[in-house]
Amino acid sequence: MKSLPVIAVSLALVISAPAYAQFPGVPKIPGLGGGGGASQSAGAPADIDSFMINAAEAEGLVGHSAALIINAIGTDEQIRAQEDKLKAAQAMQDPKERDAAVHKVEAEALVQTSKMDFEARTKAESGKLSEEKTRQLGAAVFNLALGLLKDRELYGQGQAIIANASSNPMSAVKLATKIGQVKDSVGLIGQQISYAPAIMGGLSKVMSVAKVDKLPTSTAEKPRAADL
Repeated sequence: MKSLPVIAVSLALVISAPAYAQFPGVPKIPGLGGGGGASQSAGAPADIDSFMINAAEAEGLVGHSAALIINAIGTDEQIRAQEDKLKAAQAMQDPKERDAAVHKVEAEALVQTSKMDFEARTKAESGKLSEEKTRQLGAAVFNLALGLLKDRELYGQGQAIIANASSNPMSAVKLATKIGQVKDSVGLIGQQISYAPAIMGGLSKVMSVAKVDKLPTSTAEKPRAADL
């Protein structure tokens, strides 16, 4: 199957407080404290547009990586169910409906990944993985950690944009729609971050099988290519 498209950020509940400090499983980011993000200019449209693009890419990276992990070491039932749902999604003619369906599959994969017994699944699949699936798993493990790292950074940036716009009433009115999109994105990112403790603890148990020497420590690192 071809690489899944980057999914546009969808509506999600807005998180009102800087939540990522609660998740020690996500690597610390130089320059970001426990409760804030990188400084932003006064919520300018260019900043918002850049944030939205980066947030969509990070969200897509996390979701796609989770789907790859399920495809590699999930149970037979999970793999079959995911394949069927992805085939049905890819068959949809309307791009928005197709992207929404793929996004739903990836969101389900992320939840399943957060609940996965990585040690048990790794033992069950050890020696059975093909060279290609091992490569996919390695890319997925690295990319999922990278995506969560990006999520944490973007959460702080999104909060800064919202705070800066709120402190300038004229700007807040002018950019109401865009600020609303940033709030939606921050909520979605926060949801992904909430799975970080369980996922990061699990990834360490599958690194050797996935042939991953180390996880990313900087958002500047490049994701690894991998297709479902």
